[in-house]
Amino acid sequence: MYLQSLDISIFSVFKKHYTDAAEEYLEKNGPRSKLKLTASQSRILCTRLTMVAWRRTVKSVNFKEEFKNIGYIWTDNSPVSPRTLPGYTFDPTTIDCPSIEINEEEEEQEIEMQAKIAENQNKNISNQKNKQATLSHFWK
Repeated sequence: MYLQSLDISIFSVFKKHYTDAAEEYLEKNGPRSKLKLTASQSRILCTRLTMVAWRRTVKSVNFKEEFKNIGYIWTDNSPVSPRTLPGYTFDPTTIDCPSIEINEEEEEQEIEMQAKIAENQNKNISNQKNKQATLSHFWK
């Protein structure tokens, strides 16, 4: 219940963008009933839809302003009492919070590299001959 404000200001926007990306994919590639994806392909598709939704969310939401509105960040070093956490006060002078920068090109390369690694691992697992054990094998 304490993070409900994030559901309204951030997560709902992300979910909307994810749904839009999935619908765009289905419009381009045919109805859901005709798509036949392996588990690996489904995971990769889910990851790519998530990436598209996240990028759209980052472009459409002013995170700093949203977090300021719900009391999770502050503009000066005075103590903060988030409205979603009654009775709690946070003193920002007790921590040092570095800024986070996202390099989209490096991020895209990392995703592609990880997808290739996962694909190769999946091929290796598929190529291994798995011998089916008999019930008596487990009794030994």
